[in-house]
Amino acid sequence: MAFVKFGGADIHYTESGNGKLTLFLHTGPGRGGDWRGVTEILAADLQCLSPDLFFRGKSSDWMGPGPYSLDCEAEMCAFLIRSRAEKAHVVGHSYGGAVATRLAVMMPELVDTLTLIEPQNVRLLDQAGETEVFYWLTNLYHTFFEDIENGREREAWQRFIDFYNEEGRWHSLPETVQSRILSMSDKLSVMWKALSENPSTLQNLSGFTMPTLVIVGSHTTMPERLVCKILHEHIPNSRKVTIEGARHMAPVTHPNHVAAAIANHVQ
Repeated sequence: MAFVKFGGADIHYTESGNGKLTLFLHTGPGRGGDWRGVTEILAADLQCLSPDLFFRGKSSDWMGPGPYSLDCEAEMCAFLIRSRAEKAHVVGHSYGGAVATRLAVMMPELVDTLTLIEPQNVRLLDQAGETEVFYWLTNLYHTFFEDIENGREREAWQRFIDFYNEEGRWHSLPETVQSRILSMSDKLSVMWKALSENPSTLQNLSGFTMPTLVIVGSHTTMPERLVCKILHEHIPNSRKVTIEGARHMAPVTHPNHVAAAIANHVQ
């Protein structure tokens, strides 16, 4: 079990393989271990580093100074990269994709290549004129929080998990996994606040110079498809790969396809 201190917090991470440092950033309610299916394939050629973000897995809460934000996560990721290499391939999925985007905006010199898998860059929807979808997604989260506050945690998470996966997915999860996700209830509002205050802009994207890959599942949600379309249109010379049959959790459900796309991108 490996930990590193950053800003007074204990950051847990898993590490495997040899080669170019590659940082893997997980979803909102996830943890670094969710990348196992992908990193087991890529570890033959890459040094795979998968941290638990603040509040998640075995990592500590954000200790400050100042309020928690995506930039706090980006600074932590920059610390991990600098401790091992001058640059890294950076791969971010969902919430981790929003963190990866901030890292690329704030410290592009640390990012050799960028892979964004349905990143939760939700504010880009509003900036790109998809205002109706942006407010629809915002209301979806507000309903989630209302249910949590009124003691309907299981119902709230069932709708959330089923929305991003498929109907019935929540009930198919082992009780241990459900319990871990339920324990995140009081943290999700903090994470949503960070996403809703994400300062990344379309102009930021247009300034990216690192090779960028956007991955989207063919069966994912409409907001995710639109965000990926916006990223692909605004990041110069970016490529977009569609994983056939995949929904939002492609790194978990289709690890072979995701690993192949990443390997092709970083070679």
